Amino acid sequence: MNCLAPTPIAHPSDNGFKPFSSKVVVALFAAALAGSTGCDSPPNNQQPATNYYTWDAAAQSRQCDSPKVWTKGGCVLPAVVKLNTVGYVTGRNKLATVPADAPDSSFVIRNISDQQVAFSGTLSATSINVVDTGDTVRIADFSSFDDPGTYVLEVGSFAISPTFEIGDNVYDDIFRTALLGLYGQRCGTTVKFDYAGDTFSHAVCHNDDAQFNPTFTPGMSGKQLATGGWHDAGDYGKYTVNGAFSVAFLLKAWEDFGQPLTSVNHIPNYTDPLPSILAEAKYQIDWLLKMQLTNGSVLHLVCPVTFPGDSVSPEADTVTRYFLQSSTGATAYFVGAVAMASRVFRPFDSAYSDKLLIAAQNGQAWLSANPTDIPAADGTRPNLYVSGGPYNVSSGTNSAPRTWASVELWRTTGTGDLPSIESALSSMNVSPNWDWSGPGNFALFDYASSESALRDSATVTKVQSSITTGADGLVATAQNHGYGRALGSANYYWGSNGLVARSVMNLMAAYRINSDAKYLDAATEQVDYLLGRNPFGRSMITGLGYAPPVNPHHRPSNADSVGEPWPGLLIGGPNKDANDPLSKVYPDVPVGKFWYDNTADYYTNEIAINWNGPLIYALAGFVK
Repeated sequence: MNCLAPTPIAHPSDNGFKPFSSKVVVALFAAALAGSTGCDSPPNNQQPATNYYTWDAAAQSRQCDSPKVWTKGGCVLPAVVKLNTVGYVTGRNKLATVPADAPDSSFVIRNISDQQVAFSGTLSATSINVVDTGDTVRIADFSSFDDPGTYVLEVGSFAISPTFEIGDNVYDDIFRTALLGLYGQRCGTTVKFDYAGDTFSHAVCHNDDAQFNPTFTPGMSGKQLATGGWHDAGDYGKYTVNGAFSVAFLLKAWEDFGQPLTSVNHIPNYTDPLPSILAEAKYQIDWLLKMQLTNGSVLHLVCPVTFPGDSVSPEADTVTRYFLQSSTGATAYFVGAVAMASRVFRPFDSAYSDKLLIAAQNGQAWLSANPTDIPAADGTRPNLYVSGGPYNVSSGTNSAPRTWASVELWRTTGTGDLPSIESALSSMNVSPNWDWSGPGNFALFDYASSESALRDSATVTKVQSSITTGADGLVATAQNHGYGRALGSANYYWGSNGLVARSVMNLMAAYRINSDAKYLDAATEQVDYLLGRNPFGRSMITGLGYAPPVNPHHRPSNADSVGEPWPGLLIGGPNKDANDPLSKVYPDVPVGKFWYDNTADYYTNEIAINWNGPLIYALAGFVK
């Protein structure tokens, strides 16, 4: 099977919630995929015992015969023994997933350094039917084994597992690489860094952002400086709603976990005293500030009229890019993130913190003067003025976006209409599966994190109960799922891997309330899923772990001359969207296995900042 991605094609949509509308484009997409599904074929657990670390002669041609998949250096089999292919932190659960028909009920952990058996155990007596993947599996539990080192897990005649580490600092490099993924998304500047023997770079890009067009922004013409920020996903658009939502995960990671994160520096040649995670957040926050108008409202997005080709580098994308008019959604998300940032940056730069607070307060004043929902009308729907995600979200009075904005300003200033805020919070519940369109969890989590004596005790109890109940449901699902996934079989949407990463924030919020280690164990199990304890037996993060994605829907990865994709990017993951041509090619593949490492299949293999931000948070709590 040809593991190269099919010839890139133009398409009418490039990130969440934008299905095909053109039968012609669907036909082109299907034709591009005909005879090739990237590196993947419908999963088959019945694989022969094989040494995963013997590269095939086909390595240089990037050709893989099914069921092998391409990874750096050659063709390999997906792992039969599914586990975290980077490593496990000491003191937390350590679980692996094995097909139920394992030839032996015992397993061993073998030390790579001396080839000696370091631990032995017995597979779970009861098998688990994984509804969403169609698998029946058993579990290898080696949680009690905490000796630092590098190991493999062996079960009878099954192929040995990929190597993995156990140690206190296992997450540090994963965290650094995930931050590097966001660094690579920087817009408006030169980016260059080395990773695993390759150099990734692009020149200054999109330095003319952006233009007003009276059709898109009524009553406005000319231009306003809006350079900088992160490219949103596999495309080069920049969206206020998703950009604010995504950066909030970095800010909250700092507030929740703080000092240990200073030990990790992902920015090349960076020596400033500001922790690098906050320097990364600041790069995005500075762009958000440029999106605000003098009346306090915030412009909705920056996008071109048409998407660039799938192999166009950032600096080669020179078409004119436009703003869309201000919206209450963009303004509320802006207020929430910028008010958080004012609080976070206060100890490092009080003048900058003051600037952020004024911007957030001006945005809140505009929201107060405009209590009804004002979407970015005719933005990307129904008339395709520009190419990009609509990112419109209901944001009228007492909506989740406005409540989030109010909570963050209240926490930052200690002032505000707390009774009204608490009234809104009392009508909300924590969502276990949330994305950019539902920022209410931020409002609930940050209200619960406050130590203010002014809070109403009944509201505190109600919010804490919602957090705990929701997290308990996640724990129960993880404990009963064959791959430890905390979200049930119904929760496979665009960016399902992002849902998995975001669930860690729910679990950590419950841990802060209850100090129960079960929440920490469930949290690390979500990272395990993303790094290989999943039905694919592969990491879901470029450049990390065993057989990670090599063909993400990501223009810089397509455009450069480096064989490997840009590292540290979490791909979207399983998503059996009815509009995906592959869902018609493989109608019988279970939803939990519906992922293809194929550049063209952006339904499952795109990258996005609202998946990387949560990944960074999910790792941050275990950085030492």
